[in-house]
Amino acid sequence: MTGQPKLPVEVEFMLMWFPWTQLLVSAFKLNIITVYTGQNPLYGYISTGPAYIAALERAKMIYPDVFHNSTLYTVYYNGGLISCADGAVQIIFMAGNITEILDRTEGFSVIYSSSKSALHKLNR
Repeated sequence: MTGQPKLPVEVEFMLMWFPWTQLLVSAFKLNIITVYTGQNPLYGYISTGPAYIAALERAKMIYPDVFHNSTLYTVYYNGGLISCADGAVQIIFMAGNITEILDRTEGFSVIYSSSKSALHKLNR
């Protein structure tokens, strides 16, 4: 066998996937909804809020075609220093706010939350 060594299938897929995703997503409005429950230092707004904002700003610089038509929405429920289980309960109170954003926006929406149990509640 001569020629270049073959790339692993996963690498080939990633190399093909990104340009198509970038092309498809850039044609739509992108709505990024961040969901924060409480002020727990592990997953609350105080620790994850700045990280999400910094990551989004960095992504806008790296992928300007994808994020050129994006809007950041924040849904926050101030519950103080709460447990993860309490955060999952609070997401029920926040679901109306999230639904309102989804109803009044067009395009592709992404919901981010640092609370796994909160996102699990939204999937139900």
